[in-house]
This record gives sequence, structure tokens and C-alpha cells, in this order.
Amino acid sequence: MGKISDSAYLVREAIARLGNNENPDKIAAEVRRLEIGLPLEDEFQVICQWFSQCNFIHKLDQNDPINQKTEEFQVPDLLASFTVKGKIVPVLIEVKTKQKQRLKFKESYFQRLVKYSENLGIPLLIAFKWQNLWCLFDASEMQLRETSRSIGFLDAMKFNLMGVLVGDFSFSVHKGFGLHLEADKKDLISVQEDEAERVEDWNLQISRFYYTNKEGDEVSDLPSAVQELIKLVPLSESTNIEKEKVTISYTVTEDQMELGHRALVSLLAWSSRGGKLNWRSILKDPKNKAKLFDLRKAVDLGLKHGVVRICLHQIPDPVPKFLDAII
Repeated sequence: MGKISDSAYLVREAIARLGNNENPDKIAAEVRRLEIGLPLEDEFQVICQWFSQCNFIHKLDQNDPINQKTEEFQVPDLLASFTVKGKIVPVLIEVKTKQKQRLKFKESYFQRLVKYSENLGIPLLIAFKWQNLWCLFDASEMQLRETSRSIGFLDAMKFNLMGVLVGDFSFSVHKGFGLHLEADKKDLISVQEDEAERVEDWNLQISRFYYTNKEGDEVSDLPSAVQELIKLVPLSESTNIEKEKVTISYTVTEDQMELGHRALVSLLAWSSRGGKLNWRSILKDPKNKAKLFDLRKAVDLGLKHGVVRICLHQIPDPVPKFLDAII
């Protein structure tokens, strides 16, 4: 049997949730809702799998009636297992995104999630994406306000478990780190000249490329893993035109912290040449892992070679009880 397409998968999932006899308009509406929700789960799964602390992470079947007790339990989106300092830590994860900074659940929905978690004895976490940032926190941190539970993204970041559980971290690259391409002028194709300026059109042949460190000095022994960091940080482009050659430079000119999980998106976008990322395809196709590399190893080597300025690891405050004895 061939692979099912993304569109067919969404239609099948919508029918499974609503039933074969449901109104086509409702099925179409459910497909549109799934187009938002399922890629979000796929994205978070890919991010977790990139970091070495994730043993596995997969979706849970939310269509199963759970022995008809659907009013008592709500199945979360994901089940995951992480290794933290040699200890296996299983967790349930509900995945959400909001355009606004505040995430809200109805209290009844929240309690159904909690009851499912308590019956299994597995911690319930919330993965919350706002703009292009993810945080992961214990569901108990959501505050009850009348008939709903809520939390702001900035508050959620204080409880963020992306670092200690998933293995995420932030880093900054030194100013001056850059990639430079030298090209020899070969043939002058045309010249356009007026009183204001002279414009020349040349055929160029790239003769070499090289990297520079924080002092702007050329480095010849930079490990390939460290070279990959150039794909993950904001760069300024400049061109130096000389008599016989042209040098095009892509250089770090500002101090800016980058999060590991956000760097993954930059790396995949680089590999896809700026096209829209299909997280389901990335998740399903093992070949996509070949596009990735060990970011932590690259950053550690970058520190040794004077390319990375600093690497930071967040500890949540407070540390949740299920991790307290480990970290």
C-alpha cells in the first residue's frame, strides 16, 4: 500500500473523529481545524526528536471513546519519554498555540486532562507556542480564574522545561564570525556609464571561500559542525570590489541569543531553500534527519574555537515535583 497523502490523512482523521454520516460541511470544518492542530503537533515532535534526551514521542488516539467515559477523560495530544541524568521520565503533553500571549482552557476540559494523567500516574505538561517560540510547562502552573484555567506566555517561560527535559538551550555567536566568498573577475560583459556612476557587468569565478573568527581573522581549521552554525544566525551581507576580484561576506554583526529549537527551524528552512516547511513530511521521512546535525556538539566546539560567545541552560523556578529528585 502506498503512502497516504497529507490531504487524505486529514480527511480520514476528520471522518474518524466525527463519523461517516456527519454533515460534509462539518467534516470540512474539522479538516480546516486539523490543518492547524496536527502540523503543530508534528512540529513539536520533530523539535523534541532533534534533541538527544528524547527517547520517543508519538501521538495518542483521541478518537477512542475510552470505554464510553468521554465526559470524564480527555486524551492529551502526545505521549513522550525523555532521559534526564540517566533517569527515564515519561510525560503526557497537550500542544497549543495562540496568537495572543495568554493561553486559556475551560476548567472542565482541564480537569478531564488531569484525570487522564492521574489515572496513568504520568505528569501532564503543556507545550505552548507563541509566535516562533515554544515553552513546555507543568499543567498545574495554569491558574484557575472563575470557570477557566489560564497562563501568560512570559509567566509560562519561568516554568519552562524545554531545557531540563527536552535538552534545549540558548547560545550566542561572536560578532565577526562570518563566511566569505572570493571570486576572480574573468570577462567584462558590458559597461554602463553616466555622469553619476559606472556600472560593470562581469563573469565571475569563485576561487575560494573562508571563515573568520571574532577578531575578523581567517581561520582554516574550523570543524565542519561549527561551520554549520553560519546557517542559524542573522547575518549581514557586504561586497568588496577590487581591481581583479570581488569578495562577498556574510558576517555576524550583532549580539543575539538564539534558542536551539528555533535554530532547528532556521536549519530546515535553509535546507528547503526558504520554502514552507511540511512538518508531517519531515516527521515521516527518515532522510530529513540527514539534513540535521548535533547542535550541542557544534556549540561546544564553537566555544573552544572562539566562535560561540556563550551557552545558557534554563532551570525552571520552581522545579516540578516529578523532576525535583533528578535535577
